[in-house]
Amino acid sequence: MIDRLAGEIADSAAVVGIGDDAAVLDLGCPYYALATVDMMVEGVHFERTEIDPFVIGRRALAINVSDIAAMGGEPTYALVSLALPPNCPTAFVDRLYEGLGHEAGLTGTGIVGGNVTSTGGPICIDVTVLGRVPRDEVVLRSGAQPGDILAVTGSLGGASARRLAGSRGTKSDPAMVARADELPSVPACRVTPARRLAAAHIPRAMLDLSDGLAGDIRHFCRASGVGVVIYQDRLPIAPQTRTVADALGLAPVSLALSGGEDYELLMALPPQDLPAAKAAMGDVPLTVIGEVVAAEEGVTLVTESGERAELPPGGWSHF
Repeated sequence: MIDRLAGEIADSAAVVGIGDDAAVLDLGCPYYALATVDMMVEGVHFERTEIDPFVIGRRALAINVSDIAAMGGEPTYALVSLALPPNCPTAFVDRLYEGLGHEAGLTGTGIVGGNVTSTGGPICIDVTVLGRVPRDEVVLRSGAQPGDILAVTGSLGGASARRLAGSRGTKSDPAMVARADELPSVPACRVTPARRLAAAHIPRAMLDLSDGLAGDIRHFCRASGVGVVIYQDRLPIAPQTRTVADALGLAPVSLALSGGEDYELLMALPPQDLPAAKAAMGDVPLTVIGEVVAAEEGVTLVTESGERAELPPGGWSHF
C-alpha cells in the first residue's frame, strides 16, 4: 500500500522522501531535519480496556522517536493529534497525555502542538516527530554492502510475547502472564547509542524493526540492493519470551522473526568495526545475527540444524 501511495505523490525536494524510517529535509543549515509520523488506532494497536492509557501515550511517542534514532538523529519536537469519540472519558485523555509527557521527558522531545477532533469511530492517536542529524552523519537503509555483518540491538519477540500473554484467552495462566510482565511495555528508544554510532560513521545502513524482522529485512535489502543470510541460533530472544512461547505452544523463533513491535535497531556494518560498535552501544546488547550478501542470493535463513532456506515473508500486516 505504501508503494502504491508513493506512486501518486509528485517528487519533492526532500533529500530522502518516502522509503526510509524518516524523511530527510535540507533547511540550509549544518543539520538535516528529520520528520516521521505514525498513528495508533484503538482496536488495531491497543484496547483501551486492557492497557493503561499512560502506556499508550508513551508508546505513541516512542515508536516515532525510534524512527529518528534509526536515521542516526536526535528528536527535537512532536505534534500530537487525537480523534476521540464523544463518550471518551476525560480521565483517559489526561492519563494518555501523562504518558506522552513522560516519554517526551525521557527522550528530550518537546511536544509543541497538535489537534483534537471528534469521531464516531475508534480513538486515533497520530504523532509527528521532528529531529535533526549532522549532514554527514545521517544513516539510511540504502548503504549496506556485501561482506557487511548484520547486527541487532536488544532482543526480539518480546513485544509479541507480552501482547499474546495479555490477551483474553491466555490470562488463565497467571504464571505465564507474570513472566510476560517482566518484558518492557514500551519500546526502548535507542537514541543515545544510535547517535554515537552515527557520529563515528560505523553503520552503513540502519532501520528500526517495527513490523518484525522477517518483513522489515526485505525493506532493508530492497533499499540497499543486497541479500542477507540470517542465522536462527544467533537471534537474541529473552528468557521471558521463550517461556511465553513455550506456554502457548509457539516456536520462540517465530515471535522473533514475525512478532513485530520490537522497535530494535537493525544495522549493517563492516566486520572490523564491530568492537567499536559494541563500545558505542554502552550497556545495550548488540548481537550479530547474519551477514550481507549479493542481491541474487536473496533472503536466507540458516536453521539451528544448518539447513538453508528462503526466509518466508512475515511480520505485521497493516491490512
